[in-house]
Amino acid sequence: MDKNIQQRGISLASKCSCCSNPNIESLEHLLFQGEVGTNIWGYFNKALNLSACWDMPSLLAKWLRKINLSKHFGIVTTSIEALTLWNIWLSRNSTIFARSSMSWICVKNQVIKGIHDLFASFKPKSHGSYLNQLSLNSLNINHIPINVRNGTWTKWQVPALGTLKFNMDGSSINNLCAGGGVVRDHFG
Repeated sequence: MDKNIQQRGISLASKCSCCSNPNIESLEHLLFQGEVGTNIWGYFNKALNLSACWDMPSLLAKWLRKINLSKHFGIVTTSIEALTLWNIWLSRNSTIFARSSMSWICVKNQVIKGIHDLFASFKPKSHGSYLNQLSLNSLNINHIPINVRNGTWTKWQVPALGTLKFNMDGSSINNLCAGGGVVRDHFG
């Protein structure tokens, strides 16, 4: 980004591609504080009833820390956040290298398309609260299915003095599988 280059003492004419009145291009300006970032985050904040975010720390504090990833709304909202950042970046690069124009509406449409594409193959389990489902419906994200699996945590126990313990694990997906193991004594 231009601001980082300028901070290293290199003279550079900078012009962001996300505003009608261009500013110096920085990551925070592009993703959050410029016209595209302000409009896209404002749109999703209002639609999902979430707090405004103006930089990466506020996005993490106000979106990710308040979202339960085991619920439908949390998974969709986190996906919206990641897809929004990614699509703003793609739009910026397209503007610079392909001479296209940058539009927050196009970014929004790409994010919603990405959500539909991402969840097209999952089976429905839970749609969360009624208010959260209304928020998703306002974005035309109706009944996007998810598949949430709850895991279990286990803690390794030291074997008795003079004995060995063999721990092993394995996993499989489709027709692929893998496994491994370790032998330990009372020292671990």
